[in-house]
Amino acid sequence: MIHQELEQQEQEKAPTVEKQKLTESQKTYRTFSEQIAFAKTVSILDIALKNGIDLIQDSKKQYRLADNHSLVITADKNLFIENNGNFGGGPIDFVQKVVGIEDFKSAVHHITDSEYEISDVAPSGQREFTYNKENERDFVRAKKYLIDDRCIDEEIVSVLHNKGLLQQDKRNNVLLLWNDHGKIAGCSEKGTIPDSTWKKIQTGSDSKIGFNVRNGEPKKLKFFEAGVDLMSYMSLNKSDLKDTWFVSMEGLKPETVYHYLEEAQQVSPSGIEEIALCVDNDEAGKAFFDKFQQFTFNQKEKAPLEFQAEFPQAPVGQETQKWDWNNELVYQVNEGENQRKKSLESEPALSL
Repeated sequence: MIHQELEQQEQEKAPTVEKQKLTESQKTYRTFSEQIAFAKTVSILDIALKNGIDLIQDSKKQYRLADNHSLVITADKNLFIENNGNFGGGPIDFVQKVVGIEDFKSAVHHITDSEYEISDVAPSGQREFTYNKENERDFVRAKKYLIDDRCIDEEIVSVLHNKGLLQQDKRNNVLLLWNDHGKIAGCSEKGTIPDSTWKKIQTGSDSKIGFNVRNGEPKKLKFFEAGVDLMSYMSLNKSDLKDTWFVSMEGLKPETVYHYLEEAQQVSPSGIEEIALCVDNDEAGKAFFDKFQQFTFNQKEKAPLEFQAEFPQAPVGQETQKWDWNNELVYQVNEGENQRKKSLESEPALSL
């Protein structure tokens, strides 16, 4: 059986930042999560101006880059969007995409090490997510979809459902609930209708948490792009799930990786022994891993720990295609079934 420990400790409140300019002596952070929280409060306008990025003011609230009119900064929301490239976000994203410091951790450190003004719309903390339990329905169609269509191991599906991490809504979507110290901090939806592309992260979900499964003392951390990939990996490695924290980043989010590194240190007395990025075998997944290769994770009284990559390997002839952990699981299940059929066909007919 699969054993999962869900801690019942109180959730720490998100750090807040006063709306003022901080001196170097006032900038003290206990964790990298606090640095991220501070970085999200600085003014994008001030970042642009202090990095020599010329702006054109369209109105009281909106500015454009002088050399890229499609990039618009909305000052009263402290957000930006690049309409041609379809990217945008807050201060950290601006430093990565526009200032040019692409690595997430380096972008955060750039902000916290600089003298940027705090935005007037600095967030006061993460709004608590509200899960609507009345929207749940019997776990029938969702279970069938995960087991039959996605080939997820039936025991894993049943255990996660019994733990309250998998549910079904009134539209037959699979609900993947994001556990954070025994509380539901978010929820992602996945459609179950054949050929459905429906995917959604419910409003208010804490972006750094994601769907996660903790099994024992988390000596190993494994990060995935999606919950279905996470469960697929567990199905493929069912005999080796002990003392592991499986985490879906719900995309490629460095913030989620850093959050769980801090969390694991607090609940793993013997320390972390392995960190693996189990991302898709495609250009985006490889680029994400490459960014972490330049870093090591340091723990007290332990040697620095390097980030490892675990890519699902596409079969011969399909190497150029995007290949994720569910592709790998479905392929192996089907391949095993094909081998079984061939074996039955090759057996001699029974003679009476």
